[in-house]
Amino acid sequence: MGFRIREDAKKWFKEIRANRDNNFDTDWDVYYYCLMAGLLSENKIDVPNTIEFHESYTKRYLPRAKLLIGLFLSKEIKKMGVSFDNKKEINQVISKLIDPLSPNFLKDEGLKEFNKYAHAGYEELCDNMGKPYTLEDFLISFDNYIKDKGY
Repeated sequence: MGFRIREDAKKWFKEIRANRDNNFDTDWDVYYYCLMAGLLSENKIDVPNTIEFHESYTKRYLPRAKLLIGLFLSKEIKKMGVSFDNKKEINQVISKLIDPLSPNFLKDEGLKEFNKYAHAGYEELCDNMGKPYTLEDFLISFDNYIKDKGY
């Protein structure tokens, strides 16, 4: 089981990805920004029509893996209403979602929830930004989106 991306998300970023000079040319690039938007908004949805694109983090995103896992865990713990002071419950959540020996550091249940944030993040981007045609315009819009969320 691996990371899954929405076909419509790939199409939404098509113009940016077409420019190979800007290093925004992989499914992981699309997934990363959708995931960040989903985590920032604390929204997640299940989408049936998705494509598995990678089982693990690519070389470019591997250094961000622990940060992404940490953000994901903090959102899941919050959604479950678990107190950060309750070590037993925190360990239960971590045990349910995390597998440090997996190529993506997630159990199947964790990966399923991780992907749900990326799917919701795509909708967040569509609802809050215009379709991107250049990387520069997208990054400015994404920065504004983050500021509007209070980050």
